[in-house]
Amino acid sequence: MVTDACWKRAGMTSHGGMLCIGCIETRLGKKLISRNFSECPLNWRNTCIPDYASPRLFSRLLGGKNSKWRKGAIDLLDAALRGEKELLEAKILMSLGNDDGGG
Repeated sequence: MVTDACWKRAGMTSHGGMLCIGCIETRLGKKLISRNFSECPLNWRNTCIPDYASPRLFSRLLGGKNSKWRKGAIDLLDAALRGEKELLEAKILMSLGNDDGGG
């Protein structure tokens, strides 16, 4: 999901359907970058569980060394490598939109 501003610039209305990455980039006349994506469970899922995202979407989310999506994916990998099951589970649940809000 892209930000509301990005969606509007692409000529779309609120709740006005869906576009693939290629189509929205064509409408915008530019390649999307990580900050064009909104903070939502769907984008975190695509970052934390890469099989859910196309290679193009995954590259746009993780593009740029300051991407919050890239940092989130690295944090998830670090937790997995350290065997921190609780942290890993919390991050995956958050990426699926099942975060109970608890710290």
